[in-house]
Amino acid sequence: MTREWIVILTSSSFLSEGPRNYILRLINFMLQIGIPVKARIIYGRSTPILILNIFLNIIRSGASRKVFILPYVRWEELMALILVLPLLSLARSKVLVISHDVHGLYRKPGLFWRLLILLRSARLACLPSVYIVYVSTYSMLETLKLTETRCITGKGFILYPILKHELEPIKRDVFSDKTILLFSKISKMLNDSLWDVLSKCLTKELNMRIKEFIVMGKGSQQEVEKLVATLKRHNIMSMPWVKLMLNVSNEVRDRVLEKAYIMVYPESTEGLGMPCFEATMKGVPILSARQTALIEFVDPGLYNLRTIRYPDFCKALIKALEANPKDLFKASSSIRSRILKTTLLELRRLLKVIESS
Repeated sequence: MTREWIVILTSSSFLSEGPRNYILRLINFMLQIGIPVKARIIYGRSTPILILNIFLNIIRSGASRKVFILPYVRWEELMALILVLPLLSLARSKVLVISHDVHGLYRKPGLFWRLLILLRSARLACLPSVYIVYVSTYSMLETLKLTETRCITGKGFILYPILKHELEPIKRDVFSDKTILLFSKISKMLNDSLWDVLSKCLTKELNMRIKEFIVMGKGSQQEVEKLVATLKRHNIMSMPWVKLMLNVSNEVRDRVLEKAYIMVYPESTEGLGMPCFEATMKGVPILSARQTALIEFVDPGLYNLRTIRYPDFCKALIKALEANPKDLFKASSSIRSRILKTTLLELRRLLKVIESS
């Protein structure tokens, strides 16, 4: 029996790459494993247009049940949903709210209150079937911690954005020539302290242990020029084993990940951390600070970085290169197995809820 999954987007949330990619991976995974899903996007630049589109999709035939997905809790989507909640209740529809911007709940009080208003309004409209989908365990814990004192209760599901081919066991060769991948937003790499430490580390400690040190990230042309200038200033560009791969396609990035020995991720604030998630799904060990959602992808037994201090990053990288490769990949495989198991169990639970009246 086909279920129609409808994504609610406005002009602002339509441009948000993170939630869009998350939802696409979620829908694709369900299709790949044989769950009959018919997904569509409804779009409106203003609240009245969005209300009209939601109404038309509610009365539209062709699906046994409708599931409305709300990637962002913005005022436009919120007001549109609240006004049609009674109709959603009559149509026995479900509403899924994606909770990925958990830091926004702290930085922007309005975001928290919008989530609160939506859940409260759903109860008043006799629509208890508003659920929260958490993109990581960290996302769930932080959302519950913030909302607990406001008596927000309800069912939630932890769904990592896995794909079907990632369920297969990974066979990784142990490379004698090690390739290190430094991955981050280019804007986050415009830091002299980072390259000052790495320039010394690369020349004195790492150049005899690695084959390539690949710097990868995305950003504007202006940010690319600033990064190149920064690397030249620290004599990084003159090192033959350092390679820049900026603004490359996802296919190129995936090929690099497949041969990477370890990925360095010098960031700390993530609701999920898609680059670290994708690397973990390919069996690549992650070197990052054990903060926010990144703690879910880093093995504390090999390196336990509580904060981003660049000298500590360099020491941890040397330690990882000196470690037994089997230990590195065993730890990464264990983290990957936990993520897959959690997602399959939670997805089964979510589908059971959606099937209920």
